[in-house]
Amino acid sequence: MKTRLRSALETAKRVGVVAKEQELTFLAAAVAYYAFVSLIPAAVLVLVIASTFGGEQFARVVLESTSQLLTASGQEVLTTALTASDGRSGATVVGGAFLLWGTLKVFRALDTAFGDVYGTEQQDTLLDQLVDSLIVVVSIGASMTLMFALAGAFAAFDLGIVTEAVGVLALPVILTAAFLPIFYRFPDTAVTVREALPGAALAAVGWTVMQAVFQLYASVASTSAYGIVGGVILLVTWLYLAGAVVILGAVVNVVLAENREPGAESGGATVGPPPEDATVGDYRQFQEGREPASEYMAEREPRGAPDVAELAAEVEELRSELDGFEEDVDRRTVDRPQLEADLRAYVRSRMRRGKARGWGPYLVLLYGVALSIAAFHYLSGWAAVAAMLVAFTSTLGIYVLFVLFGGVLGAARTAGSLSERFR
Repeated sequence: MKTRLRSALETAKRVGVVAKEQELTFLAAAVAYYAFVSLIPAAVLVLVIASTFGGEQFARVVLESTSQLLTASGQEVLTTALTASDGRSGATVVGGAFLLWGTLKVFRALDTAFGDVYGTEQQDTLLDQLVDSLIVVVSIGASMTLMFALAGAFAAFDLGIVTEAVGVLALPVILTAAFLPIFYRFPDTAVTVREALPGAALAAVGWTVMQAVFQLYASVASTSAYGIVGGVILLVTWLYLAGAVVILGAVVNVVLAENREPGAESGGATVGPPPEDATVGDYRQFQEGREPASEYMAEREPRGAPDVAELAAEVEELRSELDGFEEDVDRRTVDRPQLEADLRAYVRSRMRRGKARGWGPYLVLLYGVALSIAAFHYLSGWAAVAAMLVAFTSTLGIYVLFVLFGGVLGAARTAGSLSERFR
């Protein structure tokens, strides 16, 4: 029992170390950003289709189905987007296009995060990525459909506390089935279903706990304390934690399956001190360079009793040569911890080149949130569509500004160098 507990604690500690090394929070922030960008057009598109083909009654049913997941302010945002008729056709077209784009970007971000955790290079083509995303979307859609069907069936029977208990117990199982294709398809390495199951189960349990916590918060939170901004912040926080739980499941799979850091390539040469048998072989090779004692003594003519002083001198010479050989072996032996630390620092420096660090991703996320709020609350018509377009392409826009700013600085630096040279 103590051995299992100690092993579990060591595994948990190892998971924490690897999650910190792989910058899990940064990866989760990227996933949350793209999920937030794709969620708003998805919600608007669903509500517009519901109000167009099913009427206002069906739209109210959709809103009631999300009452346990969103606060009152979040319900107000969806109601405003549903009842506003200005720009509905344009929002439908643009929302559909950006829904497809945002969904692919979410799965692309998850695929990249899994590649970083597993330490594999992205070698999939665009067609492979589309196939993986389609498989995952179909699997998640089927699982969610089954979940809503079960919820409707239990609600029809009205079994009271039994319905709630069955729902709580069935939700982790359904979410595990929904997450399993993600943990099986996204790693760019051979992964069995058994190896993918622990991470999927962890993500399912984590989502179930978060759903219960946020549902409790939505039931006790004030309806006017935070308004629309509070609802958006709550939604972004949920997406961030949800992405972090999924990536944490990938880290758990790596630690359990390989018991090594993500990013370490298997099959490589082991770097570190040579084993004992190799050291003995080196000593033997050193001894093979010498003449065997029997042959050496056979070539010498007998001279009677050996000189003790001469033997002592030969022994000292052998000892000095042996000490020199040991120093040479120690000098050639690589210090494994130091080498691993140097390699890890080098890989991190290469991977972080050209990537945003610090507060950059969060500022971009806040930028997109602010424009999205402006688009759905303060603007209407094509102005809202234009604000959505700017928000959805904010990452590319900021990147272009960075490139232009860097180009101006480079041109100024080049002009200064030329002027200094011609003086």
